[in-house]
Amino acid sequence: MHLQIKYGAKVIKIMASGGVGSPLDSPTSEQLSPEEMHVIVEQAHMAHLKVAAHDENAKTILDALHAGVDSLEHASELNQEAVDYMKLHHVWWDPTVYVVDNIVMGGDKGPEHRIRKGKALAATHFESFKLGLKNGMAPQMVAGSDMSYEPGTGTVLDEMITMVKYGATPKQALIAATSNGALLAGWNDLGTLEVGKEADFIALDGDPTADITAVKKTKAVVFKGNVLVGIGQ
Repeated sequence: MHLQIKYGAKVIKIMASGGVGSPLDSPTSEQLSPEEMHVIVEQAHMAHLKVAAHDENAKTILDALHAGVDSLEHASELNQEAVDYMKLHHVWWDPTVYVVDNIVMGGDKGPEHRIRKGKALAATHFESFKLGLKNGMAPQMVAGSDMSYEPGTGTVLDEMITMVKYGATPKQALIAATSNGALLAGWNDLGTLEVGKEADFIALDGDPTADITAVKKTKAVVFKGNVLVGIGQ
């Protein structure tokens, strides 16, 4: 981690649990001890960096929270204790519902280990998302797609749509992908349309607060205050 900080890392991500995409570990496994996580968070915070924790089982979620991480990625096995702790300490929540939904719905074509583990994870993943929403976690929710962004794969737009599919309001999904994401990252010049902030935004053909799928209907792109001709038309 010290090397990552030395060479310019802007955030530290830890793998508290195993994952779905990796072939040789499991979402139920523990990959860092509580003591290791505590030291990582302590050192990162000394360097004024935030720590994101990949977490897919209840024990590692709680261990990471108690170590002081700034955000949970996936959080596939939330329980009431974890949700209450996150609300009290304002830990950001990145539920990545699209990547699991895409596996369950057959959109992800492999490899085999990812499909198998993703389907198994679905047993708790969507219920964890609903538990967070039910307990008022939306103000701390951010939208991360957990996708590779290769042509033909999902993006954060699909994440917003899937959030709504599983119970979020369109407004909650939009805030998660814009202002909340900027707040988590510490980017004060992004996330909302305000005087003095970066003039990068898109115009949509439709109202995403009424129909969240409108986020995929780009009408125009404005980059650094300039309309990019031919994009989204």
